Amino acid sequence: MNLLKLLKSPCHRADLELKGNELVCTESGRKYPVIDGVPSLIAEHSYTPETVDDECDVSVLILTRDEAGNIGKQLESTAKILKSLGATYQLVVIDGHSSDGTVEEALSAGAKVERQSEPGYGNAFREGLNLCRGTWILTLDADGSHDPNFVRAVWAQRNNAEVVIASRYAGGDAKMPYSRMLTSKLLNTFMSRALSLPVKDLSGGYRLYRRAALSDIELNGRDFNVLIELLTKLYLKGYQIREVPFFYKPRGEGRSKAALIRFALSYLGSCWRLWRLRNSIEAADYDGRAYRSLIYPQRYWQQK
Repeated sequence: MNLLKLLKSPCHRADLELKGNELVCTESGRKYPVIDGVPSLIAEHSYTPETVDDECDVSVLILTRDEAGNIGKQLESTAKILKSLGATYQLVVIDGHSSDGTVEEALSAGAKVERQSEPGYGNAFREGLNLCRGTWILTLDADGSHDPNFVRAVWAQRNNAEVVIASRYAGGDAKMPYSRMLTSKLLNTFMSRALSLPVKDLSGGYRLYRRAALSDIELNGRDFNVLIELLTKLYLKGYQIREVPFFYKPRGEGRSKAALIRFALSYLGSCWRLWRLRNSIEAADYDGRAYRSLIYPQRYWQQK
């Protein structure tokens, strides 16, 4: 009996077809190597679903509100780095109805600027995604806390995963008040373990996404919880996530809009819904986790 025929693709739980020394997902086309007759269901390389038309290498997406004095420098510095990398780019800004010169500053830096139509970080994020046309989407904060020079390290990892995170907690660091640092680490550790995600920095917004992967999921979060929602849903589908150590520095001019309490409540409010999704049969790693489950009936059923 050929046991390979019984395997399912972890990215879509679809049938796998043996072609030479590779198993190929019949739905997505993603390939998995077979070495000495033993399949490895961790993709050998990243896969790009052919569902989007790319007009440039990377879209830079920044959400703003009253960031005059910061946004222009952030856009110009990021563009300079991307040019040095030989990447074609697009600058996209979603503005939350700033009352200062944020919009004018962003336009002067060459960005496409749209006014946010619905309140909330998650809504602004989705509006921005709809305007992005790059193969990749790079997200940064507008205030200078995300150093554009680190784009080089993130960009270098783009072919190893569908999401690359500039991580404060995977070998990186953050220069912030101790109470805020402790709360942030506890929140990230709790959410990571609750959702069984191999990610240490779930709340950081300095990320590089493959746009085609984002188009493969539906996002519903209205606020900061969209950041963890998309990681959970991408991992559920078998997409790869990689963290790169990053040093977070304090904001530039202005005052922080991301109040820690509001941030934490947004995350914890969506935890139960995401936990149920993470432990459903939709998860690409459901069979493996059920096989080792601490819940005896589930483990028994899977192993029999």
